[in-house]
Amino acid sequence: MIYSARLGMEGGSLSRLLLELAGLDIYRSAGLLLSGDKPVPINCVIVDLEGENGVMKTREMIVDTDVTMIRGEGHVDFKDEGLDMTLKVLPKDSSPVSARSPIHVTGKLKSPNISLDLGALAMRGGVATALGLLLPPAALLAFVEPSMGEDSNCAALIRKLKQDTGSKVPVSPKPAPAE
Repeated sequence: MIYSARLGMEGGSLSRLLLELAGLDIYRSAGLLLSGDKPVPINCVIVDLEGENGVMKTREMIVDTDVTMIRGEGHVDFKDEGLDMTLKVLPKDSSPVSARSPIHVTGKLKSPNISLDLGALAMRGGVATALGLLLPPAALLAFVEPSMGEDSNCAALIRKLKQDTGSKVPVSPKPAPAE
């Protein structure tokens, strides 16, 4: 038997520090640790899963905020309570010092293991080393992060979710922008 689950949400907020730490943005995380955390409005959260024989796989997984988009893919096996997910954090702003890497969530639902993609970090370190050999200050270029995240089309995603499921998606008011 094939089954599906779809979840959608608009509104709410997340910690800006949490989002910057998830993206390994050292520069912005340090600034927030010094100045204090701020809430970031959530544009939408969309999770679309398809399952068979106790295993749910992602068709779509998005957390979209004003500063970052997180895309997820993977599966949860409810028979053995295992999970294997990869989260890609895509910042919407550039940063002078970031070590962004995909985040892997594996193990059991009760005690998941969270790790970074060491291959991606090693590649960034290798680029820094190579640039540093050519021109030492250029090594820092490997840690400059261009903005890669784009706004998802939340309105269209929520509209499609409503059409596909025939249900209402709870909407909470957006918080006032932080001063």
